[in-house]
Amino acid sequence: MTYANPHAPEDAFLETFPGAMALDLGMRRGLIDRIALDGSVPVDALNLPAEAAFFPVLLERAGVVVRTGDALSLTDAFARVWPARRTALAHKLRFLKAVSVDLAMGMSDLVGDLPTFMKQAHTFDIFDYSHALKTDADALARTQIWCDYVAVLTETEAPEITAAIDLDPGARVLEVGGNVGVLASAIMTAFGAEVTVLDLPGVCELGKRRNVERASGARPTFVAGDARQGEWDELPGAPWDAVLFKSVLHDWPEDQRGTLLDHALAALGPDGQVIIAERGPLEAVGPLPYWLSADLVFAPFYRSGDWYATALRARGCEVTQFTPDLGLPFHITVGVKT
Repeated sequence: MTYANPHAPEDAFLETFPGAMALDLGMRRGLIDRIALDGSVPVDALNLPAEAAFFPVLLERAGVVVRTGDALSLTDAFARVWPARRTALAHKLRFLKAVSVDLAMGMSDLVGDLPTFMKQAHTFDIFDYSHALKTDADALARTQIWCDYVAVLTETEAPEITAAIDLDPGARVLEVGGNVGVLASAIMTAFGAEVTVLDLPGVCELGKRRNVERASGARPTFVAGDARQGEWDELPGAPWDAVLFKSVLHDWPEDQRGTLLDHALAALGPDGQVIIAERGPLEAVGPLPYWLSADLVFAPFYRSGDWYATALRARGCEVTQFTPDLGLPFHITVGVKT
């Protein structure tokens, strides 16, 4: 499978486990930077022991480098990705390595004893939201690990989401669980909307820091709070023209997902929209590339678009759905309050 989303071209170099691990090592040791800077590097200059002669071959097989004579240079395809997507690669590789250990050691529990898997998996240590309740330096450092990873994923999803939805200029949008504001910022740029992100205190602090790098018209407002408490109609900016959930609702049991949708509808003005963007269940189509294994630890929680459409229709909404081509199951559901 080749990743169809042009916003994430780095995934083409994460197709296999050996290739991805070789790329990770090459990045960490500065080899990729050295080749990019010098144009080419003799294989002998890598100072590899004879028994490690396979290492450059892994990079070649991954499409990262090409060998000409006795020298390595970046392939044209990888050169177009590097260095613009090096941060995305670093965050994805960090998460993929954690997932690989969890799947290798815990597949039996993932399939047969999900609570035990979640308790033992390093993945869920990374996504430990309790750290985000605090804003001290240590808590922020822990929170930033998963926030950075989610932000990278959102960068690739945001163009498809903004293309699928429709908002009036000046629309007031509440994004629940909006992370550090990547999608919120994209919506502000695309529509001239005013976006407020409701998330945990540590996440909001990291989001505010990111605002420093954003254009003045693309800086969302961050409000720290617990989404489970509802009362979104009392936040500054309410009533909302749209309430947005991106990769949030799957985290919650079915009854709590319904409660969050009720909170959203209660906070909307007339003809307001609930916008839900979520990954869907794994499909039995094509080979499974290594980069997609990152989704497997969350696979038990993904629901089809039908679940969200049915839930919104049951609450009196007119529903429209979109399935953008992101190279993986993904659906966008828009329910208009009537």
